[in-house]
Formats: sequence, structure tokens, C-alpha cells
Amino acid sequence: MGKYIYDAVLTPEEEGGYSVDVPALPGCFTCGDDYRDAVFMAADAMKTWIAAALADGRALPPYERAEAPEGCERVSVFVEALED
Repeated sequence: MGKYIYDAVLTPEEEGGYSVDVPALPGCFTCGDDYRDAVFMAADAMKTWIAAALADGRALPPYERAEAPEGCERVSVFVEALED
């Protein structure tokens, strides 16, 4: 099992909850009802993205610190994913 860490950017939504983007993993988006749920969902989306990339034989991008726009929050998320 591989161990990975990437930054997620949490954006508060007007109607409540957060949208989540993982800038290092193109197309890796999710959302959560509250902060804790958003981080949990980020980890789940990241594990799925990483597992699919590895299954396709794609190289994973290196860790890079993500910049969070004003009003958003950056959080580093650690995940473990099967390497096949």
C-alpha cells in the first residue's frame, strides 16, 4: 500500500458546506457538509484518483504546496492507496 500526501483547498459555500479541489490531481473534486466531512471526502476522492492513475500506469505528481485563495483553506491530506 502506497502512502501519499497532497493539499486540498476547501472553499466555503454560501448554502453551507465546502467544495473541495485537489490542485495537484487534475479533476479531483468533491464536497462535504461541514469541515470534517469535506476533509474525509477529500481523502476518499484522492484515494480513488490515485488508485485509478496507478491502475492506468500513470505517474503520480509530486507533492507541491497548494495556494488557497482568500476565504478558502488549504489542508494537507494523507492517504494510503493500493498500488495494484
